[in-house]
Amino acid sequence: MDALYDEAVFSTGMVRWGARTALVMLADLGLDPTKPLFAGGEMKVPEFGSVGLHLIDIDEMMTKAPYEEQAQRLFARRTKVREQIPRERRWFERLDEATELFQYAGERPDDELVLEAILVSGEVSTLMDHACGRDVGDLMALFDAISQNTGAEREAAIARMQQMARDGRFSPPQDAA
Repeated sequence: MDALYDEAVFSTGMVRWGARTALVMLADLGLDPTKPLFAGGEMKVPEFGSVGLHLIDIDEMMTKAPYEEQAQRLFARRTKVREQIPRERRWFERLDEATELFQYAGERPDDELVLEAILVSGEVSTLMDHACGRDVGDLMALFDAISQNTGAEREAAIARMQQMARDGRFSPPQDAA
C-alpha cells in the first residue's frame, strides 16, 4: 500500500492515474484503501513498473481487437527489454533524450537497446491510443513490421517511422495563438 500511496501522491502521468484508479477500485469493492490491505498476503509488487497499473491490469485494458496477438508479443518484448536495462538514473536520462530526438526529429540512437526501448514504449503508447478509440492502424502495422522482421525489412520499417517523426506525426499539437 505504501508504494501505491507514493504513486498516487508523488508520481505523474499514467503512474499517478493508475495508482489513483486502483485506490478508487479498492474502495468500490468495499475495501478501505487507508488500511494495509496487502500486509501479510501473497500480493507481489511488480519488479518493473507501477503498482497501480499492475493492480488495474493495464495490459488487459490495452488488449483490444484486432491487436490481441500483437499486444501479447509486445508485452513479451517489453519484459525482455526491461531485463536488459541497467538500473541507473543516467541510462534513463539518456533514454528520455533519445526518445525526444527520435519522436520529434527522427534521429535514431546509436545504442540498440535504447532504440528497442523507444520502439517498445512507442508501441505501448499506440496500443493505449487504440484502446482509447483512436485510429492508429497505420502505426500498429508499422510497429508490427518492425517487431516481426529482421535485416533490411526491419530497417526499412524503422526508416518509415523516422520519416513520420520528421514529418511531425509525433509532435505535440501547437497552440493556435
